[in-house]
Amino acid sequence: VKGLHLLVVEDNKINQVITRKMLNKRDISCDIANNGYEAVDMASKSDYDGVLMDIHMPGISGVEATIEIRKLLP
Repeated sequence: VKGLHLLVVEDNKINQVITRKMLNKRDISCDIANNGYEAVDMASKSDYDGVLMDIHMPGISGVEATIEIRKLLP
């Protein structure tokens, strides 16, 4: 899994920091989206090897954001 580039979607700042540290220890890079809207926007502009999605977030839920991100895939 070394070298992967992931999108982490998490509204809790502490969880963002912990997740980034855990991934970096395994040589996995990541971008952080604070909510589902940011996630969809970021996914439309960059290619990611995977997405770690929080389900319960303000605005659109992780489920709704995942549906929108999947629409962007070829």
